[in-house]
This record gives sequence, C-alpha cells and structure tokens, in this order.
Amino acid sequence: ASATVAIEIANIDGDGMPDFVVSAVNASLGYGELSVYLQRGDSFNLSSRVAGSFTGPFAVGDLNDDGLPDLAAATHDRVTGADTISVFLQHVTDGFGPNPGFQLSVGGRGAPGGVAIGRFTGRTFRDLVARTPGALLVYYQEDLPPVMIRAIPSDLIFNAGASGTGLIDLGTYFADDHGPLYFVVVYEENASHLHAVLAADGHHLDFASAAGWYGSERFQVAATDAGPLWIVSNTFTVTVNALPSFTSPPPTRVRAGEKLLYQVTVADPYPTDDAHTFALLQAPEGMTIDGTTGLVEWTPTA
Repeated sequence: ASATVAIEIANIDGDGMPDFVVSAVNASLGYGELSVYLQRGDSFNLSSRVAGSFTGPFAVGDLNDDGLPDLAAATHDRVTGADTISVFLQHVTDGFGPNPGFQLSVGGRGAPGGVAIGRFTGRTFRDLVARTPGALLVYYQEDLPPVMIRAIPSDLIFNAGASGTGLIDLGTYFADDHGPLYFVVVYEENASHLHAVLAADGHHLDFASAAGWYGSERFQVAATDAGPLWIVSNTFTVTVNALPSFTSPPPTRVRAGEKLLYQVTVADPYPTDDAHTFALLQAPEGMTIDGTTGLVEWTPTA
C-alpha cells in the first residue's frame, strides 16, 4: 500500500545540527508513522518512531517549554469519528515515547488540514494553530498543574533476586501542559523490604528488594511541574515473586523396558495462587512431561 510522505527539518536534540522528522501516512488504512532521524556526522540515524491514526498534517516545536521540540500530529479515530491533535512530548534522555502526552480536541469542526507551532501571541511560549474547515484554532500554552491521565496498575512484578530497575515509567501516567515533570516517592509501605528510588532519567522508578524477601508492598508517588502543587498518584502494589523450588526427588535408576512415572512437585511460597507449567529442557529420547501436571513418563530401551 502507498503512503503520503512529508518531511520537517528541525534541531530535535539541541546539538545545533539540523535533524528531520518524516511523516508517512496511509489514508486508506487510517494509519501513519512519525520517524525522527538525528544527524550524526555525515549520516542520519533513526532515533524514535511513533505510530497512530495520523491523517497527515503535523508540526515540530516546543509545546511544554522545556527547550526540546515536540511533535503534534492530526489524528482521526475511526471508531469514534473524533478528530484530534496528538502531542508527543520529547523526553530528555530517551526521545519520544509511544503514547501522546495529551490530545487537543478540534470541537467537531472536522479534520485539520494543517498544523503549525509558533509564538502567535507574542509571549515566550510557543502555541499551536490548526486549520480546520471554516476556522483557525489557536491553542495557547498555559501553566496548569500536572494531571494523572491513568492509574498506576498493581500488576507490576519481578522475581526475587532479580533487578527491578526501570519497572515503571511514571511519564506514561502523568501529563502536563507546560514544562517537564518532576517526581518523588511519597509513600513506601516498608522500605526495608522493598525500596523505590527514581532513576537518573527522572521518570523511571527502580525497585530493590531485601535479600531473600518476597511479597507485595504498596507505594505512592507525586508529580509537579516545578509549581507549588503536587499531584499524588493512586496507591499501587508491586510484587516480588518467589521462585518455585522442586520438592520431589528425581529417580536416579530405572530398568530398561519398564515404564517410569515420575510426578514433579514444587513449592512456591508466594504468590500462593501461582499457576505452574512444566517443560523438559534436556531429556533422553522418548521422555515426555505433561506441561500442566508435571508428570514425567519414559520407557527406556536396553
């Protein structure tokens, strides 16, 4: 299928060298991609790619006044029929994430035929303008407090003895209309069991559990855009999973021609309702294991 391609040139990463953003949109599929290429010496390397139901018009510019250009793209939802402008905010350390930081409604005026970013009000902030059928819509940057766009889930888990580094990207749960977000951990149920700290990038949350400990602990974080108001998250749970251990001693001797039945059993202290599956990683020819029950069967030949 063919796609309509457009290119915008901008200094994306702030190194003073021009980079470019490529928009490729397939109107018949209602799908498009924005690809960011950064200049490195005499070549351009793909840095980030975001996908969505883009319609074609897009713009590059700083829409949260953090000094980094962001992406704004006209979007059409084929399910609801809604036309919006999706804004993808650039992170300092890892570029553009897959989800928009926020979306702007065009108020049912129809699909935007053009999008631009600039200082339309004379202020230092850059604003966004969209051309829709019969109207030009101007969106001003305001310095409102951050908002929590979705709850942090309680299904986060890692194994005892393993690393919980980067387990949560807090930037995917909060959004702000202006400036970068700053996070802090405001509640840890028992830090001696499971401790949370912000990673060096400022938006990932790292977890470290005490040696030999397993279980679940609750946490809360808060976000600010450097203003006086902190927005507190929901309380969420992080689980450290105990690894199962074998409790059934394996047979060490079998007779040729006699069928071996060996029932594998395991102990798994946490979570107690864990479901287990079984597999043979190495086995003699003809040996099988039931992946659900753990029953090993084998009839050795002479």
